[in-house]
Amino acid sequence: MRSSCRAVGRLVESYLDGELEPSQLLEVEKHTQACATCRERVVLDRAIRVSVRRTVLAGKPSPAFRARVTSSMIAQRWAPSQRSQATIPNWGGWAVAALAAAALAFGIQARDRYDAASTRLSETSTHASVGLDTIIDQFVDWHARPLPPEITNPNDLPGFEPYVGVPVHPPAFSPFGARLLGGRILPVHDERVAAMLQYTMGSGHRVSVYVYDPRRIATSQSRLRAKVFGSEPVYVGQVRGWSIAAHEQRGVGYAIASDLDDASNAELALAAGP
Repeated sequence: MRSSCRAVGRLVESYLDGELEPSQLLEVEKHTQACATCRERVVLDRAIRVSVRRTVLAGKPSPAFRARVTSSMIAQRWAPSQRSQATIPNWGGWAVAALAAAALAFGIQARDRYDAASTRLSETSTHASVGLDTIIDQFVDWHARPLPPEITNPNDLPGFEPYVGVPVHPPAFSPFGARLLGGRILPVHDERVAAMLQYTMGSGHRVSVYVYDPRRIATSQSRLRAKVFGSEPVYVGQVRGWSIAAHEQRGVGYAIASDLDDASNAELALAAGP
């Protein structure tokens, strides 16, 4: 294993948790673009996290299971072989009991954390959501200095849904002469995640499309001004010289960042949904 792989390996957990500084994030992204082994590790670790979350949410340890774990640990502690050969532990039995206890503790704690998160999300939008103001500058930063995409095949975009919380599909931008460069997942605020889709227009302009869950990031809670295009409200404005347009369709939030004018950006926002 190369030293660069070891260095990146120490950052993978924090990378997947969205806890890295921008310089460290860029280091991981650059390395995994060039190193297939480390890239596969990131993909595998992310898939394991999703699988564990689904398993934890699927059920709660039954009282019978708890009783079996407790009985097993007590039996191992007071087994005759343990009392007569105190210096030679029965590793096989203890390992089974310890693993079962660890699994039980992990399941209960993780389930409690997800239950608490679900409770928070079920509250009113005022308490459960942050507004675009909280993350709009971050959207602009990602657009101004984009990282390489994680995927380039548009057929892979639906795989982002478990992380973002809403369906992710390539917008119908072909009438605008747009070409998809790729997409990636971004940790934007606390536990909130968005998908970033990068496009180039026929005119040479770059466009970033952010797809997010409006239950967690409220489109209306923003310093952008509301305008009606056709019969649809779109929130538009300028942020540090970049045009931003945000719109919500069928329970999915879309934000567009580009150097286009506000009307063109709003048109893209309206076309972003299915």
